[in-house]
Parts: sequence; structure tokens; C-alpha cells
Amino acid sequence: MQNYTQIDVDAPFTVAFQAGGMNWAKYIVALGALKGMTTVLLANIIGQARYFTHIGRTHLAPPILATINKKTGTPVNATIVMSVANSIVALFTSLDVLSNLLSISTLFILSLVAIALLV
Repeated sequence: MQNYTQIDVDAPFTVAFQAGGMNWAKYIVALGALKGMTTVLLANIIGQARYFTHIGRTHLAPPILATINKKTGTPVNATIVMSVANSIVALFTSLDVLSNLLSISTLFILSLVAIALLV
């Protein structure tokens, strides 16, 4: 499709499809990348809320985070807190920084769980 010296570091597949004359494919690849990042961010919010619920049950975090909705079984307070915290971070950072933070947030939460297990 394209010589390796001409590959764009930021969007290699999108630029490669465009150089190959498949302009329609670059939009599908870009949409897939955007959907993948959005899915990971939403999964991290849900996972972080569940972790903070369990940490709140052990009183290592405020116990208000441990409350669970009786009807749905979801940690509403922890989800709201994590959604607000992630939204604030998303408002004040650029997209390239956010894409680098996808795995860091998961590592941070898992390290909090490991610390909670030690205590």
C-alpha cells in the first residue's frame, strides 16, 4: 500500500488507506479507533466504580461510595464520582494525552486494589 518511510505515526492505517486510493476505508478505520477508545473509557468508569465500591466497604475510601442501588444493584454514588472525575480530566486534556491514559487508569485502579489487599 505505502512505503514504510511515508507512514504517518499518528494515524498509520488511515493515511495508508488514503494513499492507496480507498478514501472510504479511512473513515471506517478512524471510526473504529474512536469507538474502541470510547468503549475502553466507559469500561474503565464502570470498573473503577466497582473497585471504589469494594474499597468503600473496607472503609479505605469514604463509605458513601459503598452504597448500592437496591433495585438495580449498581454502585450509583461511585459511578457518579468516577464519571465526574473522568469528565474533568477529559475537559482539560488533549485527545493524544487521553489515549495514553487509557491503560494508565486501569493500572492505577488495580494498584489501589492491591494496596487495599495489603491493608
